[in-house]
Amino acid sequence: VWVREGLFGFSDGSRPGTCPKLPPGTVGYCADLCRDWSCPRGQKCCSNSCGCTCQTAV
Repeated sequence: VWVREGLFGFSDGSRPGTCPKLPPGTVGYCADLCRDWSCPRGQKCCSNSCGCTCQTAV
């Protein structure tokens, strides 16, 4: 999926940075609630141990 990224052209929608590591025993909501391009700037679509949510990139 290619999306318009401001005035700088096109991007594949992936955000910079990496997803935070999950603490042992983390249990998240089992639904894929995002894609990188749908998360606010500074966040990525990351695993919550079961599904995916927007989380602050590291």
